[in-house]
Amino acid sequence: MNSEHIKRTGRFFTPEHVVKAGHDFLDLGWGPDWRNRYAVWDCAAGHGYLTKDYDFEELYLSTLEQPDVDVLETTYQDRGATIFQFDFLNDGEEKMPKKLLERLKSRDKRLLFLINPPYGTASELTATGGTHKAGIADTKAGAAMKSEGYGRSSAQLFTQFLYRIQKIQEQYGVECDIAVYSKCHFLIGQSFDKFREKWYADFNYVDGFMFQASEFSDVSGAWAVSFTVWRGGEKNTTTNDVPLRIYRFENDGPRKRRIEEGVKVMGYPVVAASDWVRVGVKGVKTFDAPQTSNFVTVKQDGRGRLCEGALGYMNNNSNIVQQNTQMVGLYSSCFSGAHGLPILPANWNRVLALFCARKTITPNWINDKDEYSAPDVSHPDYDQWVNDCHVYSLFQNSSNQSAMRDVEYKGKIWQINNQFFWSVPKTIADLADKHGFVALHADADTASESFMSQRLAEISLSPDAQQILDLANAMMINTFKWREAYAEENPKLHLHAWDAGYKQQKELWSTYDPQNWALFKKKWKVFEDRMREGVWKFGFLKPSVKLWRD
Repeated sequence: MNSEHIKRTGRFFTPEHVVKAGHDFLDLGWGPDWRNRYAVWDCAAGHGYLTKDYDFEELYLSTLEQPDVDVLETTYQDRGATIFQFDFLNDGEEKMPKKLLERLKSRDKRLLFLINPPYGTASELTATGGTHKAGIADTKAGAAMKSEGYGRSSAQLFTQFLYRIQKIQEQYGVECDIAVYSKCHFLIGQSFDKFREKWYADFNYVDGFMFQASEFSDVSGAWAVSFTVWRGGEKNTTTNDVPLRIYRFENDGPRKRRIEEGVKVMGYPVVAASDWVRVGVKGVKTFDAPQTSNFVTVKQDGRGRLCEGALGYMNNNSNIVQQNTQMVGLYSSCFSGAHGLPILPANWNRVLALFCARKTITPNWINDKDEYSAPDVSHPDYDQWVNDCHVYSLFQNSSNQSAMRDVEYKGKIWQINNQFFWSVPKTIADLADKHGFVALHADADTASESFMSQRLAEISLSPDAQQILDLANAMMINTFKWREAYAEENPKLHLHAWDAGYKQQKELWSTYDPQNWALFKKKWKVFEDRMREGVWKFGFLKPSVKLWRD
């Protein structure tokens, strides 16, 4: 089987040091004799890596592919294991070995599913948009999950395995415990709400750990794999916070040594921030508008939609940290990739707050599946933090708000105004008049104030936020003498628009006012670090990682 097929189907062979970590974990929790006390079934056995170095009193190994069965029979020759080809997500008891079926029906011995099932989905999101894996999740188990209202979790192969185990426990009345390697997001993801509701009715969380996915060969290290242990026949007693130990592996001679670094609490939101931010948006009539892929590029097709009175558009893909870097941004018109919402006066503060909460957090393998919650807006420091978010929303690298004039979109000419511009028309008109920029003066002379400039006149800023804004104004003023010439050399930047935004002006600033630009970047880093603290302070994310070295 080639590596491309393995990746496509989400099948990853479990390395020896990861297998040992799981066995050691079970030894510690259940005692070293668990391999004799349980009937153990690996129903996604592949080549049998989870069990081949250990002895079991009663072991069942099943796998989808007949070539894998052939490998297993060679590996486990004369070791007493029951090996059989079995499509766990489609086949019924008529294809089970008699010995296993009798074991299920006898109910006189607990059954342990020790598994590392495939992680694939029919469509998996990536930082660049996604890959389509049509057909791999089209199983009887998946169809049954859909019919029972499991929603999007029914497209995940590993949850289909867990669902089927749950049904086996129900059908035969046998108590099934589970030790499973899987992605972590079923513990916290919004799309797994229905799954958790049904799962927690029959399985109680015991313990677990997480490690970087790059421990598997040719797998990205951007996400985590969990090993979780569940007790069947018991209602889950945990809250919505599930603790996982953090494991790291390092080379130690020919083998890898396991180091326990701390604990990560996986928690799912009561109210997701992606829902909270949509106040005033749900149910409004939307319309097509110029589709932007960045701050000055208009595409002739896309999926973003605006509504009457919109001040811009927020790309807010998913509700997890994983998407923060490339799939969260602010725009003056639609974002062509959609996955977002119009910005209105009703949700203005919420958009700015969530934008800051997302862009200040960098994804890593530990936090990539963390879900954002609605914040505690009653906190006494929240209002001031949101005031400062106004400045953060203007100058972050994903602040793509811009002004564009005479843009052609689907046969019509559009004027795109920047409702996020921080200054007022008279100030810009006076600067244009002073430096003889006639076209810009004409553009500003009849313009109305932006929504942002009106808001800035109404709120108070913290000293560091005010310094950032003052520096931006200083650079804009200091470089205005070069703006007309720069606009002619770079027509795509639309610098003749009075409300041209930060991304449109930043190269002008860095080129002609390098000293203030360097100071701006230095102060921005300090400001961003301070704003990041609000993400945990106000509850957008939980302070969920405790490292032993802290």
